[in-house]
Amino acid sequence: MSRDRAGDEARTARSPLVARLVLASFGILLWIGLGALALVNGGPVWLGVIAVVLIVVSIIDIVVVSRRRARGDTG
Repeated sequence: MSRDRAGDEARTARSPLVARLVLASFGILLWIGLGALALVNGGPVWLGVIAVVLIVVSIIDIVVVSRRRARGDTG
């Protein structure tokens, strides 16, 4: 099964960087809310620690994606 290709897929492909940026931003908001909710309601401290770690990972991902987009990388 073959399909005709134009040969310009690399130039016309959509970048997954925008999706990563949106998901990382959503992750930050989600984990801030859930972590705060757990700690305010007397939840376990380890849940707050996991939330902080995931927030830091999301921030690092946003920085990496932003730098790659500024450099002109497509994905």
